Amino acid sequence: YLRAGAGLHTTRLNTSLTRDWRDSLQRLVIGDFVTTASSLGSSLRLGGVSFSRRYNIGPYYLRFPGQVVSGTAALPSDIYLYNNGVLVGRQKVAPGAYELQNLINLSGLQVTDVVVRDVLRNEQTFTDLFYFSQELLRRGLDEYSIDLGAQREQFGVRSNDYGKPGGSGFYRRGVSDALTLGVRGEALDRRYNFGPTASWRLGNFGVASAEASWGDGPDGSGSAFALGHSFSSSSFATSIAWRTEAQNYP
Repeated sequence: YLRAGAGLHTTRLNTSLTRDWRDSLQRLVIGDFVTTASSLGSSLRLGGVSFSRRYNIGPYYLRFPGQVVSGTAALPSDIYLYNNGVLVGRQKVAPGAYELQNLINLSGLQVTDVVVRDVLRNEQTFTDLFYFSQELLRRGLDEYSIDLGAQREQFGVRSNDYGKPGGSGFYRRGVSDALTLGVRGEALDRRYNFGPTASWRLGNFGVASAEASWGDGPDGSGSAFALGHSFSSSSFATSIAWRTEAQNYP
């Protein structure tokens, strides 16, 4: 809504109807939306239908591979957890084997010190390193999105300017806690591109990613490739990215 002097102008922005299924973490959107972009793709502003799995519907759902520490206690014990030297948790365990899951959910290399103190005040300490990343999915989990509609043109200027048909989609699955594979694609009018994606944890040395894509359009066809690596810790962080694409890649 804009009033400039004696003039008045109104423009409709985004309008949509959203239905969430909390049990299955799925979402249906009818109306206006913006698609998810990848390193070799683009985001599309469409008016149409989008169906996806969205883990943010359940904010406490554990979608990322977490740290697991296991051991054996001879007597009833208290376990103290220190993350990078800071006490972050305490838990009582009964005699026997124990397993503590998803201890730390901070990105980067985490140094976890576990102190086991039994009722006789005997104490045992060990250190476990774990690299946590939000680029990965837990083994067996998947996420996806299918988006179809017409491109929204002159957004913010005109209310109902829809033009070329388009669509996009992606699918990712946690093959293991250290490897997530997927595929993605998009199409708009007479151009399209698609290809595989991969993210994998290199032990405690960060996360690497790779993506390849091939496409075709009015100006010809071509391919594109992207590689990346990221590492972070409490003291420093690094990020490296490389991308190449053919002149006619759409």
